Amino acid sequence: MKTFAERKGALERLGWDYTVEREYRGKPGVDRREHDMELFSGITLPLTAKDWCRLCMSHESRPAVLEAGTDDEGKRLYESNENVGWDDDLKVVQRKVNEWFYDGGRTSITSLVEVGDVLRGHRGEDSEQNAFATRTPEQLAEAVNSYIEYRDKMPEGTYLPAWGKIALMYHLVRDHYTPEVPEAAHENYPEIEAAFHTVGSMSWALGVRELFGFSGDGDTQESATFTMMLARYVPGLRIIYQRISELVPEPVEGWALIDRNAGDGEVAENGSGLCVFSTKADCEHLIRMWEQTQDEHEDDVCTPRKLRDKPIRERIGIRAVRISAEKGIEFLDDGAEPKVRPPVKPERRPQWLKEPMESTSGLFEQWIDGKIWKDRDQYPGQYEAAFQAWEDAAAFFGERKPSGG
Repeated sequence: MKTFAERKGALERLGWDYTVEREYRGKPGVDRREHDMELFSGITLPLTAKDWCRLCMSHESRPAVLEAGTDDEGKRLYESNENVGWDDDLKVVQRKVNEWFYDGGRTSITSLVEVGDVLRGHRGEDSEQNAFATRTPEQLAEAVNSYIEYRDKMPEGTYLPAWGKIALMYHLVRDHYTPEVPEAAHENYPEIEAAFHTVGSMSWALGVRELFGFSGDGDTQESATFTMMLARYVPGLRIIYQRISELVPEPVEGWALIDRNAGDGEVAENGSGLCVFSTKADCEHLIRMWEQTQDEHEDDVCTPRKLRDKPIRERIGIRAVRISAEKGIEFLDDGAEPKVRPPVKPERRPQWLKEPMESTSGLFEQWIDGKIWKDRDQYPGQYEAAFQAWEDAAAFFGERKPSGG
């Protein structure tokens, strides 16, 4: 079970609702009509109300059960939460599931694959207990047949695990959709905004990991992105450098997708961060999926914007990289290096500054010129309070020593 037609047929046998990508083909006003492509776009999760109770209830609930009505004899029924060994790294997965619930049980294939990929790597590819571990086409066909057989014969009162359904759906659609095409980070932000964005994002990331509690045991893309964030954070907050070194003791090496539109030295980024993966095969798999999408589309208007105009291999390249907190991105092959980010801009000269000077009192006089209470005799209290605040600020920041009146 490998082709789109086989996967589509399996979904129909299971009775699971899905949508595919469409585009209009033909000449306007002549024979232009909508055409279904061999790419999945969205899906309705085959979950019951009780499934949603088991999935969305926090594993930290005490007791970890939820009352779910009564039976024919009036006896209370309870549902326990169904989790996959939740820990802090997987809370983002449960938040995604809650989002699917809010959206009425529907989700995009992109979101489903993001969750499946996280769970696929969480317990390891070789774990027999991991329903998200990679399946061969033969194993997938067997899983579909077994699911249908058990579903049709299962005893009354039993249920199929909700995560098992999601895993089976993940395997059926993950090779036939359009992954997000990544781009390198933009350089058109003002220097001060870029600095605030970097520090703010990093502070949030460190905060949710309970003040530097990140283990560093995530997948390659997560570790690479986190390491690069640290590299950008160091210049602004040298005081935490020693702790950062403890967080990321070893560089991360892997294979990066390069955004050739930005330059052969620019690593692309997607919603998960830097596009750095553990093997070159992972990168090739994504490129082949984008090529598949390009082959399916015929109309330029309907083709996703980032896949128009040129073959994907002219847009996205693959290079071996090492990422460390000390040096950031280093390529392990010959070729272009990452662009040097804009240097720090010179300090902006205040509009009120007419003549540079060391004296804080002289600077204050220039700043106060034109203010409505510049007359000391008329507004002595306001003037003295403003001047004292000015002197205190200069002393606090150490730019200039107070010079008296």
